[in-house]
Amino acid sequence: MLARRTRDGLISRRSAEETFELFTLEASTYTIVDLTRALVLHAASLLQQPDPRPRLRSLDALHVASAREVFGRALRRGVDVGAFVSADRALIDIAGSAGLTTANPEFYG
Repeated sequence: MLARRTRDGLISRRSAEETFELFTLEASTYTIVDLTRALVLHAASLLQQPDPRPRLRSLDALHVASAREVFGRALRRGVDVGAFVSADRALIDIAGSAGLTTANPEFYG
């Protein structure tokens, strides 16, 4: 997203570099999910939903399935979970319809 916005002239190169630097600092706090057969099957089942609006792409399905897995694990352990965060409005809609609390960073700040 940063590269596209920089190419399109929506943000400066410097702003993109600063944002990426912040991302790399925060990334150490992210949960990384292993790509397992169960996760792929879960994502595939999301793709089989009748007439999803907007249309779900395969990587988006993996993203939503991963979030559902991580959030589910946390909730079973009694750990409070945050939100599924994306600036992609279509993905936010899909994640919300999959039962995830969502947040779009474009709506803040």
